[in-house]
Amino acid sequence: MTKSPWAWKCQKSDIGIPISQSNQWFKRFLPWAAIAVLALSGCASTTPEPARTIRVNVPIPIACQEPVPEKPNMPVDSLPTDADLDRIVQAMIASIERWEGYAGQLETALANCRVPVKQSGYGLRGSLAVR
Repeated sequence: MTKSPWAWKCQKSDIGIPISQSNQWFKRFLPWAAIAVLALSGCASTTPEPARTIRVNVPIPIACQEPVPEKPNMPVDSLPTDADLDRIVQAMIASIERWEGYAGQLETALANCRVPVKQSGYGLRGSLAVR
């Protein structure tokens, strides 16, 4: 009788139990496979940390909506070329007073633009409010 090519599967161990070579390979592979499965399942079982919302206050430039005061007409500009000295001095004094009033209006407009923007619950109030 000739030996079949599968005769190695029928070999017996020292204690009389048939052992195949594939069975030996499986016994070596099984512990490593179990370790790999447990390691990978440990990573998959952790719950991800929930997303956190962080509020960061960042100043946002907003265009000033303050109107520019109108430039006044100066009395010196309307003087005739042949005006006497008293009239020129009076016009100069009136022009200085108008310039001071105009400068006061400009300073008020500038001060209104420098006032900090009030914050609401979700953003800034103004023309570029963030919601």
